[in-house]
Amino acid sequence: MPTFYDPLVTVKAIGELTKILAENSLSIETNSDFAVLETECEQIPEKDLSEQFSTRFFDITPATGFWLGARNADKKLVSLQAARIENLTGVSLADHWMQQQRRVYCDPYGEGELGDQHCPGAYLVTGNVVYHGDMWLDKELRGKDLGSILCRMGQLLAFAKWQPDYIYCFMSEKLVQKGFSTGQGYFHMQPIGTWWQTPPKHIRHDDWLLWNTSGDLRYLAQIIAGSA
Repeated sequence: MPTFYDPLVTVKAIGELTKILAENSLSIETNSDFAVLETECEQIPEKDLSEQFSTRFFDITPATGFWLGARNADKKLVSLQAARIENLTGVSLADHWMQQQRRVYCDPYGEGELGDQHCPGAYLVTGNVVYHGDMWLDKELRGKDLGSILCRMGQLLAFAKWQPDYIYCFMSEKLVQKGFSTGQGYFHMQPIGTWWQTPPKHIRHDDWLLWNTSGDLRYLAQIIAGSA
């Protein structure tokens, strides 16, 4: 495998995705103000912002996070997603969860019990790690494969901004079985991403862990840019 990677490949790939979205009358915008994201979510009946991107639990700065929105020709917001980076050097994602998940999901609600047998992939993910989540699509976009384009866009924007060691997200078992994970550009997946002995009532217990390495993200960009 070549050791040199031209960062312009990522720029070209993002341009290709932007072109596809524009052909579908969609424009994208990024923002690092998560209070604004909370306000946007409050106006969408079926969209609740998760704790992972809530200003109640995390101080997310322009250096550590952004969210991505897509608007249709009428300027209506029709898609959301967000990403934030954490330095997990010296610890695995699974180890990190043992502290963070309890603090974020169990303690505030007085319910839920986190187990300690997470999927094997969670013990591999370490270093500078991006969590990519809160993906939402308006009904008008569903069934058109635009979610795949937007998810790949989110990953590549995070890659261009941070050059992380890993990026990860969660996906329900139902969507994984339908092939959404590969469609959205994730190359690795494992069931029971987070092991809950007793999941909080608002948390899915069947989520799979999906992840990409930095090498995967380079390859994803090369595929999209047509230079693989």
